[in-house]
Amino acid sequence: MLWMFRRVIFGPLTHAENQKLRDLNGRELLILAPIVLLIVFMGIYPQPFLSRIEPAVERDLEKCSPRRRCR
Repeated sequence: MLWMFRRVIFGPLTHAENQKLRDLNGRELLILAPIVLLIVFMGIYPQPFLSRIEPAVERDLEKCSPRRRCR
């Protein structure tokens, strides 16, 4: 996987028309910014997200307790 990543990202350009491509335009940055902010927020303050999934995790842990087989 790392070999493929290195060749795709850092490899030489094989088509001359690709030299004129920009990395990101304004529209793409506008879409990407909220996603990046949400990722950072989830990394710094994950409790609101963890508290929402806690009941489902508790049910799954109860189903897979050492006394019982997972179903």
